[in-house]
Amino acid sequence: DYYKCGDDSDMTLMSKEFSFVTEPEDISKTSFTVAVWGDMGQGECSNGTRTQLAKKYGEYDWAWHRGDIAYQDDWLFFDKAAYEGVLDDYMASMEFITATKPYMVLPGNHEVDCHSMFCILDSTYRNALRNFTAYNARWRMPSEETGGVMNMWYSFNYGPAHFVSMDAETDFPGAYENVHDEFFLLDSGLFNPTPNAYLEWLERDLRGVNRTQRPWLIAAGHRPMYLYENATVLRAAVEDLLVKYDVDLYLSGHIHRYYLSLIHISEPTRPERIAD
Repeated sequence: DYYKCGDDSDMTLMSKEFSFVTEPEDISKTSFTVAVWGDMGQGECSNGTRTQLAKKYGEYDWAWHRGDIAYQDDWLFFDKAAYEGVLDDYMASMEFITATKPYMVLPGNHEVDCHSMFCILDSTYRNALRNFTAYNARWRMPSEETGGVMNMWYSFNYGPAHFVSMDAETDFPGAYENVHDEFFLLDSGLFNPTPNAYLEWLERDLRGVNRTQRPWLIAAGHRPMYLYENATVLRAAVEDLLVKYDVDLYLSGHIHRYYLSLIHISEPTRPERIAD
């Protein structure tokens, strides 16, 4: 498929032509590779990851970013323009992927709000950028199609796999960003339209996967459930569900251990487990 973006009433405002490849129709024969990473950021700190993504561009079909996307909340503490400016720069730097491949995102703790002194002292900036506002405005994930909420939680299929983008930040008991951000500076959290809606959605989504058609079930959230000092909070909320519905893999970020992973699925069926 081919496309352009802009205002077709003035061709000088149109982008150049881009193209992308959709998922093959016969999912039983689909072999694919997904690039997965988290905690990237804009600027020199992310050059290594961006270089690897460019180098391996032809090896993966789509990308999954596990939160902490641009780190715009940490830039230029006294500059009121830095927050949106860093996001703009990040989006431009990633166009080599986002223009031509699916780029899926999920929320991390650096998507929550703006920590600039202007945001803290000025209610106009503070309210405009609080509670994942910029994150939810800049991307459009398939939450409506899968019963999720905004870009906070949703799921999607690709080939013989079902992917679940989990919210590891808000809306479960003891969540890190409920009511206030974890620094207790700004209000955040509480996207649940009804009490316990997120966890009810998660179980409903996992339960609804046809494992004959899509045998692989892969979930991701920004925060890990193990080997992390506050992991017990998330683990207590979701681990039983992931075990109950036999999730094959849970991916996370947050603790800055890896640059980039390429996950390749080539088999339409899962191998038998030797042991749990």
